[in-house]
Amino acid sequence: MQKMEYDADRFEARLAGSRCFATTCWQMQLLNLCFAGAVEDLNRFKREGRLPDNLPALVVANVPLVPKELLRKVEETRDERVVQALMTSVRQLHDYLVEIKSVCSGVHYPFSHAKGNVSLGFYLIRKDSSRDDYGQVIEDSMELIKSTGIVMQRCASRLASIAEKVEGAFGLQPLDLPSELTEIEEEEETE
Repeated sequence: MQKMEYDADRFEARLAGSRCFATTCWQMQLLNLCFAGAVEDLNRFKREGRLPDNLPALVVANVPLVPKELLRKVEETRDERVVQALMTSVRQLHDYLVEIKSVCSGVHYPFSHAKGNVSLGFYLIRKDSSRDDYGQVIEDSMELIKSTGIVMQRCASRLASIAEKVEGAFGLQPLDLPSELTEIEEEEETE
């Protein structure tokens, strides 16, 4: 569900532009506050035995009823300086991604399942997004986090395999599994 919302936001930003998307997000915050009031109205109407004809109109009718303090907090997030700071942060994130890809492009991806000559930089960051494509920059950074975790797991697995071979070469026996893991394995075997 969260991925679907993220994709919807990303495509809205691409279609309408980041400034329009930001304005829409702020308006949605306000409407969310108003929706809470509309739900209270719906509960009261239900107790009274009546229903509204138009839920969106009921939500909009709650706009003047939003407490001024909450409205002020929503408006603070609308400050142009906040937008500029966010855009600057995403552009800096893009620059970091470019630098990471550049540094890692000289490192060969060390795992045998790779097809052809693949660099670590290509594996970690496959796309070259524009500095101003905010949705894609965020997506690329999320992909970097995910692929870095996978590389770390593969490195740890390879190190463990090498350690077992070295221990075997010295005649060392593998250690027994901790009792908790043994119990889990026994449970899995009985299922």
